[in-house]
Amino acid sequence: MARKISVKPVERIELEFADGTKKDILFSAASVATLDEEFDGALKVVSKIQTQPYETGAKIIYAGMKVCDDSITLDEVKALTVEMPFDIIMELIEEFTNNLSKTMNKKDIGAFKKDFIKEILQNMK
Repeated sequence: MARKISVKPVERIELEFADGTKKDILFSAASVATLDEEFDGALKVVSKIQTQPYETGAKIIYAGMKVCDDSITLDEVKALTVEMPFDIIMELIEEFTNNLSKTMNKKDIGAFKKDFIKEILQNMK
């Protein structure tokens, strides 16, 4: 008997800014690939949340926006990120990590969490 895996679509997030501008974010495997290709991996980016919260947030938001709009630049996203309340940035980072764990198998999730916690603890020293 074949193993059945239920595939659910990743939910698109719409950010609406004070000036009425709307930007979509999609935290999918493509956003992880962007972090891998442009910033040496998702783990390395997320591990800097304690020391560089806005930079980390900007990179993660950029990766999600790039899935929806290939013309977006990191500088554009940095300009948007500095206008965001910190709790919104943290919510988006949490959404990214939740979606990331959905794309990994249980063994990989455990290893990722272990490495992630180890990296954060090292950066806090």
